[in-house]
Order: sequence, then structure tokens, then C-alpha cells
Amino acid sequence: EPLPPHDLYLRQAAEAGRGIRILHQDLWEMLITFILSQRKTIPAIRLCVEKLCQAAGKPLAAKGANLPAPLYGFPSPKALCELTLEDIRATGAGYRAPYLLATASMAAAGEPLQAWSALPDEELQRRLMAFPGVGVKVARCVMLFGYHRLHICPVDVWMERVIQSVYGGRD
Repeated sequence: EPLPPHDLYLRQAAEAGRGIRILHQDLWEMLITFILSQRKTIPAIRLCVEKLCQAAGKPLAAKGANLPAPLYGFPSPKALCELTLEDIRATGAGYRAPYLLATASMAAAGEPLQAWSALPDEELQRRLMAFPGVGVKVARCVMLFGYHRLHICPVDVWMERVIQSVYGGRD
């Protein structure tokens, strides 16, 4: 959709972000990663995901071959369910550990993330918010990055500041 010609701020933002792409990412990974992301910096999220993969993911490559450490895949819901709360907390998940364990349990029991692709936005958001630790922002992040709903805009503190300061509170 073309940008409104009168919106100089949005046009400058689009120019600054030229080349940035939304990747098609795994729904399960997006759900868990965005639950983990709450109140964390990007380096902290990355470290937590790496530790979670080491704790429950399948080995992908051994150390060596110019790798600083072994590589592990993202843990499946079933593999995550095999961890204890203490195991998950040890990854840096902190208060999010019960959310991860409960979400993994729901997914392992058959919550059909892939099957939800055709749902209308409101219904998809409602179903995602049924997972523990998933509020509006996390649900909308999963909708954007996992379900590739490019018209969805998660509103974080930075987006809210722009809405207030540039657009007078109107989004």
C-alpha cells in the first residue's frame, strides 16, 4: 500500500528502513521468543533463546569446523515440556518460565498454530492470547512475524511515543 504523500514523518521512516524485510518465521519459535521478549533487551533475548535451545533443542552441529560452540535447534513443544521450571528459569527466562512451560504443554496437546493461518485477525489474536503470558502486543508480534500479517502493527512504548508526539494520539 502506498504511503500517504502528506505524511512526511512516515515517508522518512520508510526511507530510513529501506531494505528491511519481514521474514517468514516459524510460528512456534515466534510464540516462545515473543513470550520471552517481554521486558528484555535484544541481547538478553538472544542469550535466553540460545540457552533454551541448549537445554532442550536437538544438536545440529558439533563444536569445531570454525564454530565457537555446538549448535542446537529450537526445542519442540514436547522437548520443552520435559524441562522443569527450574531448568527453564536457568536459561534466563525468569518469571516467564511458567508461561513457557504452560504454552509448551498446550502446544504439545495439539493447539494447531499452523491451522490458525486462515482465521480473521480478531479471532487469531484472541486464540493467541489464550496462551499464558501472551497479551495484545505479543499476540500482534506473532501475527506480524509468524503469520506474516503485514497490516498488523504491534504498539510498543516506542510506537506509542511516536503516535502521541507525531500524530497527536491518533494511530
